[in-house]
Amino acid sequence: MGGHVDMLRLLARFMNHDQQVHLMLERDDDHNTALHILMLNRSLSLDKRKEGANFLVQAAPKVAYLVNKKGVSPLHLALKERFEDLVSYVFQVMPISCLSFYQTGSSHVAQQVIPRTCSCQS
Repeated sequence: MGGHVDMLRLLARFMNHDQQVHLMLERDDDHNTALHILMLNRSLSLDKRKEGANFLVQAAPKVAYLVNKKGVSPLHLALKERFEDLVSYVFQVMPISCLSFYQTGSSHVAQQVIPRTCSCQS
């Protein structure tokens, strides 16, 4: 993944911020983002997954809250894996109070990330 992160960084140098955010928010058929896929890739070392996750979240913090078809967000995966620094960063730059939610059954699921009147980043 180190090489993959380097490639993402190289690509990002040629993109404006909106293009970077759009790339980070792309989803596959299961609604997984690149961050989901990275977090679930057990063939990578923990350090490589942390490095890649930090890069992706810094480019688009709201990607951490997006749920896949199973209702799992990368933030949930980060908590499960004990990526404390990443979780702290996400809550710092995009606190949960900045999100719009809708209720599904008994659980709240992030429908979309819409900054409210707080100083949230993309």
